[in-house]
Amino acid sequence: MKKLISESARYWTLAACVAIGGTAISSIARAETVTTETVVTETVSTTVPKATPKATAKPKVAKPKVAKPKTTRVRGIANARILHAIKDGPAVDVYVDNKKVLSSAAYKSVSDYLQLSSGKHLFKITAEGKSDALLTGSVSLSKDKFFTLAVYGTPEKPLLLRVNETTGKIAEGKARVFVVHLAQSPAVDVTTTSTRTKAGYASFLKGVAPGKSRAKSASAGDAKLQVRADGKVVKEADAKIESGKRYAVFAVGDVTNLDLIVKPAAPNYVEPIVLPKPKKTATPKASPSPTP
Repeated sequence: MKKLISESARYWTLAACVAIGGTAISSIARAETVTTETVVTETVSTTVPKATPKATAKPKVAKPKVAKPKTTRVRGIANARILHAIKDGPAVDVYVDNKKVLSSAAYKSVSDYLQLSSGKHLFKITAEGKSDALLTGSVSLSKDKFFTLAVYGTPEKPLLLRVNETTGKIAEGKARVFVVHLAQSPAVDVTTTSTRTKAGYASFLKGVAPGKSRAKSASAGDAKLQVRADGKVVKEADAKIESGKRYAVFAVGDVTNLDLIVKPAAPNYVEPIVLPKPKKTATPKASPSPTP
């Protein structure tokens, strides 16, 4: 009986151990499985490639703005005189840029040259002592040049003409004569008396229109200028012409009572010297090297 109990106890002890051992084995297996899964997870995690960062765009560097140097135009001096050529017109006052420069200028009077800065100027003509303008106009005057500003036309319709006395070159041994038609008449011809022609005169300028200026070279010496309308002499004037100088002849009035005003023009004006352009020299062609 004791033996049977002992065997029975041994059997149950063994069974218990087997049961406990199975549990242990099962626990170990589960532990190993968890450990293996953990390792795999870490391995996969470490082998995933990292995203490549996008290239950063280079910032645009703005170029610094360089301010261009300002050029200051230096004004020179221009010379202008005023001629009152309105027949039967009142004496006038002359304003330049709203400043009075001439008072009580009478018909046929020619002022001295006024020195004004080169550029545009506003001219205003009023009756003597009056403020209302008979005529206004913007006139451009060039540096170192000489001008006559002629007020002509009628009292009801005055006009302003700018005459540049420095145009054209003076031929060697000659003078330069400007003829300015300011009279109330059709176009006129200008002649000079001459003993070399059968007619007794020589043509100088033909068809000078009203309100226009024409110029031509003239021989030095004493000359008698004639203004002709329809072929007939309507006025004569004596002029002493010197070589190397300029003169202005102003025709004023009307065809029945025409006058000539002869004045030196552009005094002390020095013509600019224009140097000839250098001739281009042909570059000699290189000769071919001899063949060895």
